[in-house]
Amino acid sequence: MFSLRTSAASVARLARSSTSTRSFSAGMSFQLTEEQVAYRDLARKFALEEMIPKAAEYDVTMEYPHEIFEKAWEIGLVNTHIPEEFGGLGLHCLDNVLIQEELAYACT
Repeated sequence: MFSLRTSAASVARLARSSTSTRSFSAGMSFQLTEEQVAYRDLARKFALEEMIPKAAEYDVTMEYPHEIFEKAWEIGLVNTHIPEEFGGLGLHCLDNVLIQEELAYACT
């Protein structure tokens, strides 16, 4: 079973507890944070290991991939923008976009 829920939650805790040492001295930075890279890599791993191997089957049968969606939800790759007080990870929209981009790749 693919169980990285603790990894997604760990990344979220790290992002909230770390004292930022980023320097914004000269303009805007478009570089991803370590946490964003970790979320992207987690989503990429999930897409490669769980989604891509089964995508052709779902394309042929036209079934909704309930099993895959539930696994993605279990490890924290779905509804990441939900605030923590409601059981979510409380991530920013950009974090969610990075995750969804990786998952969407597996659907093509």
